[in-house]
Amino acid sequence: DTTYCNPKYTLPSQAETIAAIQGLFQKEMELAKQRKNGKTLHLFGAYTIGKERMYLSVAERYNMKVYVDSRRFRILSALNWPKERMALLTKYKEEACIWVVPLGDINMKKLPEYFPMANSKPLAIQYDRIIGYRPTGWSMGSKPSSTLVSTRSNGNIAIHSVPYSEHSSFPELVDCLANLKPQCIIPTVSVGKSEEQVSMMMKALKEKQTTLP
Repeated sequence: DTTYCNPKYTLPSQAETIAAIQGLFQKEMELAKQRKNGKTLHLFGAYTIGKERMYLSVAERYNMKVYVDSRRFRILSALNWPKERMALLTKYKEEACIWVVPLGDINMKKLPEYFPMANSKPLAIQYDRIIGYRPTGWSMGSKPSSTLVSTRSNGNIAIHSVPYSEHSSFPELVDCLANLKPQCIIPTVSVGKSEEQVSMMMKALKEKQTTLP
């Protein structure tokens, strides 16, 4: 899987990115407590399958429910998760302030549309702030950054982007070659650049081997 077959994609570990998002979630909960009225809606971007560790780690740590639509619930039900984990999921929006939404919706144009969806019950405390979480390796910029999470804010909406991915980062691809020693390498992403990708990995592998004690 050569999705991140480029030396610039040296991604942090999943554990690091999850811990960073948990910390931001904690801060948002503390800020919400300071407001007398209003609630914060937390929207986690995800694909049809993938990114589950990110939102479930938050739900498990803070013992909170996660709203998923019926289609996603059926898909996740097929994974044979333990009952305790499935119990964190709900198909009812009003039962959770953590929602799983399409990753493509985590942008400043789309997020405001979730206010009317979340505030459909007039007598309930209304959501007055939305936080979007964008876990994807593509959030890693071309320039090195000292911060793990990049944040954009506009009024009562904020988006936290974190380089979390289920794809192997470039150093992990090189480690795979070093350990498995394959006779043939077949890239499966951007196959038009297959030769270039293989050359890039082999070059990094040789450099790795020359630096080993």
